[in-house]
Amino acid sequence: MNDIAILDSLVGERAWTPGIAAGMLTMSFGPAVERSTRNGETRLTGAVAVHIQCPWRIVRHSKIAVGSSDYGAIDDEGEALDYVHDRLAALFEDGPTVVAVEDLHASGFRMRFSNDMFVDAVPTQSIADEYSEFWRIFRVESAATHFVVRPESDA
Repeated sequence: MNDIAILDSLVGERAWTPGIAAGMLTMSFGPAVERSTRNGETRLTGAVAVHIQCPWRIVRHSKIAVGSSDYGAIDDEGEALDYVHDRLAALFEDGPTVVAVEDLHASGFRMRFSNDMFVDAVPTQSIADEYSEFWRIFRVESAATHFVVRPESDA
């Protein structure tokens, strides 16, 4: 199966407001599920998660609205996190749905949303090691194996 084909299951699903963790974009889709946070709080999220660890950007109205490099472009880490979180919240506040997923080749993809927005995942690493990862998709409440996309080694 083409790596990107697994993302086609998200077409028609609602996107929840994404988060960011150490530059990784964390997104969730589909029906609501309750999850416990690390500090014991309960919050709603989508049933399917996609974590993007490679460079990413969100484009709206033909402009980059926020991207993975923004996190490092602001010197103060707290300000950087606030900036990215605020941008993500504004972009996803209307709960857009996934309209299509396009293959950008070399494990990259463009996810198109109902509100004229795109999320691009653009892998840029060629060296494979045990910790390298471009992106993954998984069911939030399942012990099933995550589908992980990594760099491929030529060796």
